[in-house]
Amino acid sequence: MASFSLSSGNLFLRSAGKSRIMVAKLTKDVHSSVVETKDWEVVEIVGTNTSYDSLDIFGCKIKGQDLNRIAINLCKSRLWVNMEGISFIRLGVMSLSLHVVFYQSNELFDWARYGVKKTDPNTAKSDDDGKSLEDLKKELKEYKDKLKEKEKEIKEGKSAEDFKKIEKELKDKKDEVLKFTKDGKQKDSDIIKLKDDLKKSNDKNKEHQKTAKKTKDDLDAKIKKLEGTITNNSSAITQYDQVLHKWRRPVLSIRFNTLSSYNSNLYYSPDLNSMPTYKPVDEIVLNRYPSGINVWVSSGSFEKDNWWFIKRKDENGSYESLFAFYGGVYDNTSTTYGGTSINVKIPYSNGATFRSNVRFLVVALRGYGSVFGFCY
Repeated sequence: MASFSLSSGNLFLRSAGKSRIMVAKLTKDVHSSVVETKDWEVVEIVGTNTSYDSLDIFGCKIKGQDLNRIAINLCKSRLWVNMEGISFIRLGVMSLSLHVVFYQSNELFDWARYGVKKTDPNTAKSDDDGKSLEDLKKELKEYKDKLKEKEKEIKEGKSAEDFKKIEKELKDKKDEVLKFTKDGKQKDSDIIKLKDDLKKSNDKNKEHQKTAKKTKDDLDAKIKKLEGTITNNSSAITQYDQVLHKWRRPVLSIRFNTLSSYNSNLYYSPDLNSMPTYKPVDEIVLNRYPSGINVWVSSGSFEKDNWWFIKRKDENGSYESLFAFYGGVYDNTSTTYGGTSINVKIPYSNGATFRSNVRFLVVALRGYGSVFGFCY
């Protein structure tokens, strides 16, 4: 039978019995703190007496008893879970619109118990120059394509075709002169000219090959440097990415107070330009949520959902604190980092006046990218 591939982070699994699993699409952002029944769209049923007998998650096929174990586990825990381990739990609470409410869990689902090794190809990640790994890989491919062209030129010679053509003309002319002269020693101006052309073409070809060889050496050096940059940054970014996915915890909307009018206690405007670098700390932090965060926006709208908190440290590791950051897509603004313009997602309308009682800033968060948030 066929295997259903869990190919998107918006696809979630829940129990549909002891041997069957329901696949549903979440129509809200996967990082929302709270969702409701109306936010799910059923996609497929996997398991006994269905069209699919197994799940494919990051290339790992789960079927038979392992599939049944997941179904039973999800039933007992009342969880909806996606391929990244992000999960929502049903607590039996109803919303004002009479929909069942699901809260995002503080813990990631342990797919490793079922042999799944998580990879995350979707998140854009940057090196110290602000370039993403995809940009680096694209640049590497372009250099390799140029290198192939130069190697071909060096092997064949850019003027090789002209050289062969002149060489053939010279031979034909020699044969023609020898045929119509008695002693074969006649000095023919055409032969002399062809010899000169042949020498010039040969010299030009050698000079071009010399230039191409230098270009090839330069390309080799650039490729070697880029490959080293990609390897080093991939390793470091993967490490920080794993720490973030392991220990980040949601900040519920009740932690923010959106004020209807400006007052003198709102000291801070957002700092969009300093861009310090933070590293996530490989350490769990429980029940240390931010509180009393007062904000005022001239447009009147501020997204309280899609916030996370982690423990972080400075780039040099000299200072640690908790850091809450925005992971939604309400709007974006641009800032400059290392000479490169970078877009940053913000929880209010770009261009609106923003004031708060804590200092919000843009941070280069290792393993995630540029984020808008605050320390506490």
